[in-house]
Amino acid sequence: MNNKDLNIYIAMHKPCDFINQKFYCPIQVNGGKNEKFLSVTDATGDNISYKNARYCELTALYWIWKNDIHSKY
Repeated sequence: MNNKDLNIYIAMHKPCDFINQKFYCPIQVNGGKNEKFLSVTDATGDNISYKNARYCELTALYWIWKNDIHSKY
């Protein structure tokens, strides 16, 4: 297994410090309504970011399911 096979997503709704590893991928939830602070948000590609008020971090899981085509795990 190489680093491209695995992504560990970290759902974030505000900026914070985290351990920077090649396979960690922070994703901003509620990206459609909040000021963008990460390059990956749940408001791009196939998304349900507009439902974040009711679904919370599940909008990030939906985004990962529909948009991460590179990682195997």
